[in-house]
Amino acid sequence: MLTVVLMITPYTRRFRRDVLALIDDSEQVHVHLDWQTVDSWLDEADRLLWLAWQGQTLIGALGVALPLEDATWIRLCVVRDGFEPRSVLADLWQSARDHLLALHTRQVAALFQRPWLSGYAGAFGMTDQELIVTLQRNGPNWPAPRQHNVIVRYADMRDLPAALSIDHAAFDPLWRLSRESLREAIHQAASFKLAYDITYSSSQPIGYQLATLYHSGGHLARLATRPDWQGRGVGGALLDDLLTGFARRRVFAVSVNTQQSNLASQRLYRTFGFNFTGPDMSVWVTTLTEPGR
Repeated sequence: MLTVVLMITPYTRRFRRDVLALIDDSEQVHVHLDWQTVDSWLDEADRLLWLAWQGQTLIGALGVALPLEDATWIRLCVVRDGFEPRSVLADLWQSARDHLLALHTRQVAALFQRPWLSGYAGAFGMTDQELIVTLQRNGPNWPAPRQHNVIVRYADMRDLPAALSIDHAAFDPLWRLSRESLREAIHQAASFKLAYDITYSSSQPIGYQLATLYHSGGHLARLATRPDWQGRGVGGALLDDLLTGFARRRVFAVSVNTQQSNLASQRLYRTFGFNFTGPDMSVWVTTLTEPGR
């Protein structure tokens, strides 16, 4: 491995081809963009990206999402083969960290799905703080949800603001979707529904679900309920509606991810016949503090 003095610069569109070529040519790549491709992410306004250069050669890149309130995720990380990752990542992280502190960011998380990168978590000052668990159910039968006063209707892109409002109310900043991420998720969704309470005259939705289809089944990508309505059957109504809709399409294998610490969501899924199957994924987190504090 080569250790070199690097120049770190922010990404601009004129470096697009260099970044895409670096990703294509390198084995040491981490991409965590949810519903987006690298191409589309590079075009988004809500991304921050730094590049590491040795002379005219791009040898590394580190990208994060624009923070939501005080939290963000590492979305892209790549180091050119033949270069020592620790020093490249350390230089990139210093520039990213300084910029994020200026934006008053407190938490930065990463889902290191590639073994090569988890070994360098220390370069970001990260520790393993959470586990994303996977559950799955199979078959056409599930327990009937409890009685509730919830109705569920189809939604479309016009409902993005309502769903985003629910999402940001239901989740802590680290786990919220950005507007652009939710837009892309809706675009790719096989099911997007909103829940309403029929006993109130308010037309504001109180929950939403978003799911996708893949070659062997369905995946519940998002289920959220406004905090003042949680524990009142909204999540169960949305989940029952989803499973019913998938069953009509002869889709009986459905998976979902949730945090190991989110016991309430696990109880809901277990009630509907979901079981832990793996894979589980570690979430690495660092808390940013000003130098000297």
